[in-house]
Amino acid sequence: MSQSKQPIDPIVPHTLFGQLTRRQLLTLTAAGAAALAVRGDIARAQDAPSRGGTLRAAAVGPVTSLDPFTSKLSSGDQLLWRFLYDSLLTVTSTGDFAPEVATEWTVSDDGLTYTFTLRSDVKFHDGTALDAAAVKFNIDRYRQEGSTYPTADRLKVIDTVEAPDATTVVITLKTPNTPFLFNVGTAGIVSPTAVDALGEDFSSKAVGSGPFKIREWTSGSTATFDRWDQYWVQGADGQPLPYLDSVELEGVPDDSVRLLNLRSGEFDINERISPLDQQTVKSDPNITLVTTEHATPYILALNPTKAPFDNKALRQAVAASIDRQAIIDNVGYGTGYTIAIPFLPDSWFYIDGPQAVFDTSVATAKLAEAGYPDGIDITFTIINRPTDNQIAQIIKPYLDAVNIRTTIQVLERTTWVDLWNGRNGEMGLLQGGMTAQDPDEQSGWFSDTSLANYAGYDSPQIRDLIAQANATTDQAARLEAWKQIVQINTDDAVYTFIGAVPTVAGVRNNVAGFEIDFGYFWELAGVSLSQ
Repeated sequence: MSQSKQPIDPIVPHTLFGQLTRRQLLTLTAAGAAALAVRGDIARAQDAPSRGGTLRAAAVGPVTSLDPFTSKLSSGDQLLWRFLYDSLLTVTSTGDFAPEVATEWTVSDDGLTYTFTLRSDVKFHDGTALDAAAVKFNIDRYRQEGSTYPTADRLKVIDTVEAPDATTVVITLKTPNTPFLFNVGTAGIVSPTAVDALGEDFSSKAVGSGPFKIREWTSGSTATFDRWDQYWVQGADGQPLPYLDSVELEGVPDDSVRLLNLRSGEFDINERISPLDQQTVKSDPNITLVTTEHATPYILALNPTKAPFDNKALRQAVAASIDRQAIIDNVGYGTGYTIAIPFLPDSWFYIDGPQAVFDTSVATAKLAEAGYPDGIDITFTIINRPTDNQIAQIIKPYLDAVNIRTTIQVLERTTWVDLWNGRNGEMGLLQGGMTAQDPDEQSGWFSDTSLANYAGYDSPQIRDLIAQANATTDQAARLEAWKQIVQINTDDAVYTFIGAVPTVAGVRNNVAGFEIDFGYFWELAGVSLSQ
């Protein structure tokens, strides 16, 4: 099928309506075909999609594990989870929930009990049933000690998980938790049978119930997936999704390499087009730029658990030494903006301050207050990525100018993560993610049990404020709690949130039906390639 042409300029929205995506089909199943008939994209959605072909995609981060339980939070991991796994719910492009494995759900009046009713026809790739017992197994597994699942700490609000019958899951919380439905509803569901049978090998031979099953992956290599021909969602042609025969996903941290291979046709999808390259790509008739409900924040982390940055005045000296606006202007080429915390500007919970202020006189005074009137030597560890290198080279002269003498140490991602998870870094640079889903998405920076809290920041006051914010549905009260969190974090200066750059993907025009959802997951079940 030939894809309907999208305008090259301006950048198109985050969904390419070549035909029905998996999310649209799920919504259609739940709401009825008549509901979709009013959509403006229905003419294109009804085009007959092509079947077959291999889609090749490039992620910014490497694949570290196929198993969400043992992930190291790489973007490569999180993108492929939607290839392999279904979840209880899915999130629409407007941030609303829609059925997936769960056909319906209810919440008790006191906000403590969530009851999910499941489909009865979903099978894992190993032929076993995705039933209530399997869902219970997964939720209990993600919240147990040792899990590195991104929201593992946010599932610890759970008191009990019960499976009274094959199609009913009942989850009872310890306290009301407003963002809980997103955290539990979007978790990938793996095969319990395969986990037991494969043991440690599950991380490279994972088994789910999603539209694709793993063919081959070893650490440092391309991950290859084949279509699951017994997938339970049907396409627009009345046959089971997916349309593609296979998908190849490769982690390529270098922006220029990803772009070069996208232009040559080696890749069909590039997770992120750098701001520097976007204007050039707009003139390429073979590529469409796709906006997302996502941005990439850049964060400076100082380790408060050991010397020298257990000294608050020294942390404040670093924060006052750097010109965050100049940094983000340099890497964002006019698309970026400074942030007080990683919240999108168009979200209901956006907070614009207070932010760290660039003032060398304050930096010098704080350095003396910290006990280092003659300056200090520090090690600045970064991940070997082009943007990280660029930012580090900008930051170093600012710090050197106030006598915070900086040595940059460049590490591979896994080594950097292990160093900081072991609380052994001094100063580090990292990237995060921002969506408009919920402010609690950023609570990991402040949780003493979250692996996203690389600096080991432990503020009892912030923890209490997060608990207060999550215990109410009142947006004004939640926003007020988060404003206090921003104030405390800015003063403590453990994390200096430098700024953010909107994420723009690149897709070749032979690709139809590609969608990036509200939580920044790729939907590939409904994708087809023109022949």
